[in-house]
Amino acid sequence: MRTGLSMYSLVELYRNRPGVAAFLRQAKEWQLEGVELLDFFWQDKDRELKEAIALKEELGIEVYSYSISNNFVEPDPVKRTEQLEKIADAVETAGRLGAKVIRVFCGDSKEGISFEQASSWIAEGLTAGTALAESAGLTLALENHGLFAGRAEQVSRIIAQVGSDALRATLDTGNFLLVDEDPVESVRRLAAQAALVHFKDFKAVGPEATERVYLSKAGKRYQGTVIGQGDVDLPAIVSLLKDSGYQGFLSIEFEGAGPALASVEESIKYVKRIIG
Repeated sequence: MRTGLSMYSLVELYRNRPGVAAFLRQAKEWQLEGVELLDFFWQDKDRELKEAIALKEELGIEVYSYSISNNFVEPDPVKRTEQLEKIADAVETAGRLGAKVIRVFCGDSKEGISFEQASSWIAEGLTAGTALAESAGLTLALENHGLFAGRAEQVSRIIAQVGSDALRATLDTGNFLLVDEDPVESVRRLAAQAALVHFKDFKAVGPEATERVYLSKAGKRYQGTVIGQGDVDLPAIVSLLKDSGYQGFLSIEFEGAGPALASVEESIKYVKRIIG
């Protein structure tokens, strides 16, 4: 396993302004081998993408994942088609970046839409999206995120429904807490299907915490932390991943309060130490 960094860890620095090139240079300064880029950050995609492709070669940094935020829970079939087009664009972009994995979502719950109806749209959209990825030699990695795919069982079931080796899982170690699951047990269940790991840490907090606080389904309050300083048993998860044969990146995803650069640097040191 190798230590990587999601650009989302520095969202407060690069939100709404060009930053992909600066992020790549920062990753090199931190002596990282790879990074995860997100569609969220492009300001002038044509220009920035060309710059990123050249710069990653110059710096010797791998883009191991390109992540998008698609949503197939849409009653309007035109909008669902637009989400499929988003995956098609990601396949083309990931290919240019040399990324082999594309992080995807299934979609968000909406009032008046049943679980059964949403599940049908999700399976249909991801089946079509996976076919696009497979034809390009890429893998879609479904993240445990939200009400329709937050739990390990849901992720596993969707992957089985699609039935392609080109759809696997993104294991977000923090997100399992938000559906009130034990992250270690959830990773144990999904480790063999992992194509990407978002290495995230949360801690339980009280009402005094107000910045970057997330509520679980049961109403528990969690706040992002420096990796290794929260409630997730990350060493146990690393051990499980090693036993499962996972050889990809641990993609650090810092979502905490406080100074991002210092927190990410501390997180990197911790992850490098525990993976040896």
